[in-house]
Parts: sequence; C-alpha cells; structure tokens
Amino acid sequence: MIRPLDDRIAVRKLPDEQASALSLIQFQGDAQHIGEVMAIGPGRRYKEGTVGKPLFKDGSRRPMSVKVGDIVTYGRYTDYDAEGVALIQEGDVIGIHAS
Repeated sequence: MIRPLDDRIAVRKLPDEQASALSLIQFQGDAQHIGEVMAIGPGRRYKEGTVGKPLFKDGSRRPMSVKVGDIVTYGRYTDYDAEGVALIQEGDVIGIHAS
C-alpha cells in the first residue's frame, strides 16, 4: 500500500452496486465515486512565506478530517491503479457517509 503525503488520501473505489446503494444523487447516469479510505497523509503543512495566508506559522500540520475506514464520496475525475486505489487530495472529498 502506498503511503500518502501531506493532505492526500488513498481511497479504494467501492464496487458499482455497493456505491449505488449509498448514492443519493447520480451524475449523468453514473454512480458517484464512493470509496473506502485506505490510508491518509499527516495533513497539510503551512509555512511562513507560502502563497496565501498560512494557517500555522510554526509549520505544524492541519489535522485531516477523514480517517482510515471512512466511506467517502469524492470527485468523479479520478484515475485508479490496477487494484482500484486512487490518490486524492482532502479537498476532493465531497462528504463522509455516516457509519
């Protein structure tokens, strides 16, 4: 398994029939991209001098809002490896499904 860096997430796409059962909305006849979080990075680091106003001037990391095992809906323009795993950024997550 790959170890994500910064605010990236490794997510395994759920089978279409399982994803359709969780999906409330369908985009142009396609089921949403729904998957299980397999691994998460340590969070995005903000440093003095980066573009935009840094959240943490001491260089600490912003906590991730997802955890391993969460079922998430994410953006549909995602590439997968042979095992159905994609690396996405935390900002690509649209929502976390209630367990």
